[in-house]
Formats: sequence, C-alpha cells, structure tokens
Amino acid sequence: MNKSITYIQLALGMSIYGSGTPVSKLVTEGFPVYIGSGLRMFFAAIVLIPFIIKYREDIKKFTKQDFLNIALIGFAGYFLFSIFMMLAMKNVSGVIASIVMGASPAVTAIASVIFLKDKMTPRKWIAIGLVVAGLMVVNMGESSMQIAGMQNTMGMLALGIFLVFLAVCCEAAYTIIGKKEAHIKPVLVSSLSVIFALVLFVPFSIPELSEFNFSNVSSSQWLSAIWWGAGTISLGLTLWYFGIEKVSGVEAAGFMGMMPVSALIFSYVLLKEPFYTHQLVGFAIVFASIILLTYLPKGKGMEM
Repeated sequence: MNKSITYIQLALGMSIYGSGTPVSKLVTEGFPVYIGSGLRMFFAAIVLIPFIIKYREDIKKFTKQDFLNIALIGFAGYFLFSIFMMLAMKNVSGVIASIVMGASPAVTAIASVIFLKDKMTPRKWIAIGLVVAGLMVVNMGESSMQIAGMQNTMGMLALGIFLVFLAVCCEAAYTIIGKKEAHIKPVLVSSLSVIFALVLFVPFSIPELSEFNFSNVSSSQWLSAIWWGAGTISLGLTLWYFGIEKVSGVEAAGFMGMMPVSALIFSYVLLKEPFYTHQLVGFAIVFASIILLTYLPKGKGMEM
C-alpha cells in the first residue's frame, strides 16, 4: 500500500510539473517576460518558505560550495529556464514545446558524460539519435508552421524550438549541479534556489512595471501564473522529492516519462491546439528515447 502511494506521488508530481509547458504559454500571453517569470518564483516561494523554516538548522551546516551550487541551480534551473520558456512560447505551440522537452533525459545523459564523466553506452547513443530523429519529424511538413492559428515563419519556429532546447539544457544543468548537493534535502535545495531566482528577477522586472497595466491581465492568466509557480514547482516537485526518497533511482527515473506526456495532453486540452499526425509520430520517437534511458539501465537510473 505504501509503495502504491509512493508511485502515485512520483506519477502525479511529474504530471503536474509537465503541465508547466502549456501553462507557460498562457502566462506569456498575459505578462511580459520578467514580470511573468518573477511572479512564477514569487508564488512558488510562498509555498516553499515553510520548508526553509522547517529545515533552517540544516542551512547552518552549508559550506560556501553548497551556497554556490544552490545559486547556480537557481540561476540556470529557474532564472534562465523561465526566461527561455517565456520567449520560446511566443513562437511555438505547447505541443511542439512538449515534444522538445521530451529530450530532457537524453540531454541530461550527454551532460553527465561531459561533466560527471559517466560512461557513454550504446543505449545512450541510440536514445540521443532517437531524440534528433523525433525533433526532425516534428519540423517536417508545412503544417508545423501553422500551429494553433499562428502563422510562423520557419525562422521564428526554429528560434522557438531552439529556445525550448536551451530551457532543456538549463534543466539538465539543474540535475547535474543538484547531484553535487545530494547530501542536502532536495526540497531545501529547491526552496533556496527559488528564493535566489526571485531576487534575480526583481531588477529586471522594475523597468517592465512602469509600462505594464495589470488590469489588462485576465483571471485565467493570473491563475496560470499562480499554477506555474505554486503548482508546477512547489506542488509538483515537492511530491516528486517525497517520492524519490522511498524508491531506487531506476524506479524513480521511469516516472520522468510522465512529464512530456502530461505536457502534450495539457497542450491539447488547455490550449485547444489542433492535432497533427506527424507531431504524434515525433513525440513517439522522442518518448522511445526516454524508455531507453529510464526503463533499461543496468546501473543507476536517471535522476531529476
């Protein structure tokens, strides 16, 4: 019974986190880049501050390197990630972004080889090849330039995909740096990183505040901003952290596949985006890479 609850925490946590991809598009439509991203951190911080208070004694044991790594996680995993996603969603649909986000495990695998000196196996090479193939399929056909009613030029579409890919790289950096802080409670690392990112957004948001009219923001856009922070970061990642404390890395890694699946489904439901067969084919190819990287490892599984 306890194992079932743990699996529910893992699946629900990744599903909630995955919803952030289409939700970020709704935030983009209502807010400027820095205000929208800053609000994400603000709403996440409101929920996460209690964890900082609860584990405040642990903070006293941090080394300078711990603080530096947490700052880097906040900078790459939250600050840059949020900016890249908001800029990207101006040019691509939630479906396209969801498929590109599915490349996260493969990108993380490459980063692990480069920065953590992990061994590059044939399985990883095949998985990376599948990601490249899947993204190529997504871009095929004239219909890929006319998604959700947007008349994008090929250049703007490519720019959007590139920005999502940069966000994926930021997510990989979050994982790689986070592995160096395995001795600290993950939820505490996340909480402090969010606070650091929030501070970074303040000076960038001030110029936008002078020209932005909050009265033009709809209730649905406010709810999207709240969910992107308090939902995807605070609730989603907290459930995930609680779950991975009770299972092996291999078991937890398998649930990473819920993130792009959730993002794809919510893109169709929330954004009412049209369905294209080649997108589903591309997603299936990318998702196959996730299966290779998570369900079949003989050693440790991929960790978020």
